[in-house]
Amino acid sequence: MQLLKNGGANGAERVPEAVGQIGRTPEERAELTAVFLESPMTGKMFPAMEGFPEGDAKEIIWKACDNHRDEMSFSRAVFEFHAARYGRVDSLIYLLKEEEKYHCMLDFVGGEFAREELTRLLHMPFDSAAMLEYVMANRAGLRFDAVERRYVLKREEGK
Repeated sequence: MQLLKNGGANGAERVPEAVGQIGRTPEERAELTAVFLESPMTGKMFPAMEGFPEGDAKEIIWKACDNHRDEMSFSRAVFEFHAARYGRVDSLIYLLKEEEKYHCMLDFVGGEFAREELTRLLHMPFDSAAMLEYVMANRAGLRFDAVERRYVLKREEGK
């Protein structure tokens, strides 16, 4: 637990497995959620956190994203990516802008998986500039369908 609190386990490939072993009881999971929300560099905990039965994954992930916005851009991008996967349009915009600027941001988030996930979320071929243009042009009508787990345009009423 202390390694997770210090951020020292972030690079470890076995973080999700460790979280699963530590978080067996509701009390342990509550402690892990607190670590996830407040400790630095806890991005590798996402897969395990999504599987916790208590709480709302969306709420936990959005709050973690808010709490980690001051981290280095590549570390922050991990939190923004997962928040975008849970319907946070501002996070989607941040990711697309950063990818446009650096052309490698998504490599730090998950590489090809991240590109495929953005393609799935927006139902369009991966092109960060075109995606950003689409999101910005349709921001007011863009909604997240929690069942299909993708962004859709809200239909105009009466049509």
